[in-house]
Amino acid sequence: MNRTGRINALCWVAAFAASLSACATGPRIPVCTGVAEQPTFVSDPSIQPPDAELSADQQQRYAARTDELHAKAIYHDIVLHPRQTLAGSVPDRPDTRALDVAAPIFLVGIEKPRRNAPAHVNQRCEGRDFNVAPLDTSIRDSICKVMIQGRPMLLTHVVAIDGVRGGRYGDARFLYNAYDEPIAPRSRNTKGDETLYENGLRALGTLATELDDALRSGRITDIVVLSTGWNTPQRETLYNTMDWMASIQHARAPTDAKPFRPLYITVSWQSSWEWKLWKLTHASVVTKGNDADELGLTWVNRLVQDAVIPVAARHQTPVTLVGHSYGTRVVGTALYLSDIIRRPRPASYPPIAFAGLQAAFPINRYGEQKGKEPWFANRDPHAMVLLSSSANDTATSSLPIGVLVGGGHSPERVLNDRDGNLKVFGCEVLEADAEGRITEPSRLTLGGPHLVKSDAFINCEMPGTGGGAHSDVFDRGAGAFIVSAMDARAAAIESEQAPRACTTSGFR
Repeated sequence: MNRTGRINALCWVAAFAASLSACATGPRIPVCTGVAEQPTFVSDPSIQPPDAELSADQQQRYAARTDELHAKAIYHDIVLHPRQTLAGSVPDRPDTRALDVAAPIFLVGIEKPRRNAPAHVNQRCEGRDFNVAPLDTSIRDSICKVMIQGRPMLLTHVVAIDGVRGGRYGDARFLYNAYDEPIAPRSRNTKGDETLYENGLRALGTLATELDDALRSGRITDIVVLSTGWNTPQRETLYNTMDWMASIQHARAPTDAKPFRPLYITVSWQSSWEWKLWKLTHASVVTKGNDADELGLTWVNRLVQDAVIPVAARHQTPVTLVGHSYGTRVVGTALYLSDIIRRPRPASYPPIAFAGLQAAFPINRYGEQKGKEPWFANRDPHAMVLLSSSANDTATSSLPIGVLVGGGHSPERVLNDRDGNLKVFGCEVLEADAEGRITEPSRLTLGGPHLVKSDAFINCEMPGTGGGAHSDVFDRGAGAFIVSAMDARAAAIESEQAPRACTTSGFR
């Protein structure tokens, strides 16, 4: 879910039903003060003719690839309008106007073509280097259903942006651009252009090389991977990325004796249906949840587990994954399900943290009931995991069925141990204060996720949005929450802290 999606609540499509379930609006949440409404051209950009710097040959190749894939331009906006997209994706707020990021910012663009995209696996859920056979039967079938979707997602471009200076993005440099590649002969007559899949894999290899070069310089202290959620066009992902960078910088800079020079990677993915009628009904909510899972199992799994973590481990550079709403499915699934792809087990891990802001995946993913798809249960992500939950988020709190991690019902569900996930969360639910800081940071340990009651800082509706406080995740409180995950990770590693044992008696 995005910052400006005009939703009143997050609705699920009931099983086998043809229409959306009615969602309760819940209590009225105050609008956040002192925050300007996001410009329409960010959330609903009007695609103009290509920028002048695209040559006639480039425009011809773009037209041919677009005809082949039938992809939506708002998810590769930077391909057509590198200058306009970067210039128009900047929030005009004090924190962002003061932002400077010296390292390159990498944008990974993943789309859902309407035709000719190569599949990840065959109908038996086999192929390439995916490895579903060893998975527990309680999750194997559900994972295969996600991976065998009729329209697979495809990595189409990787862009290096020349940092941020004075709150403005620098120039764009393409590490890979499928829209500037020649069309394979007769590819339209196949089930998918295999060249595109191989090119996507090579693009991630190129990104890994660039990361290695950047870390070797000694100037980078952290890698931060970001993923936005439902109904977020590419220009808006860059807009949200700028806000996240500013909020993290504000939370980190004033108190740290150590330098903080992060390198950011942001994931832009095709997170909505673009036909206006469908957007009005929000009917894509289930499909796009599956798409987010697909990315976590496939392309973003490769990004995190094959590019980011191995390179960061060589240099022992801390890695932080940040997701919002369905973006928590994207990066969280990539973190927890590394074994979905055959690869050598890492000899070592870098320090890793995962900050899930208002996660839109079921709490049962940490449960023990086999019929409820416990994807993340009994898995060690080798990370400090903090997941925010707020009763002010009416989008994730108003489901007619199920409980999402970010909703106000998840703390009660955990403490009641209804689905066997109490021990997973350390037999307690923690809290964050109005500034976004964990009130008892000494209780944060490695080895399991922490559910954090976050009503105090996720408490108002961003102007022009719906879902209550669902989109109140880009301000200073969110930055402090993310930095809390970073600090807790560092403290646990420094003290060689072991996970706390807990029993189901005496929990908080």
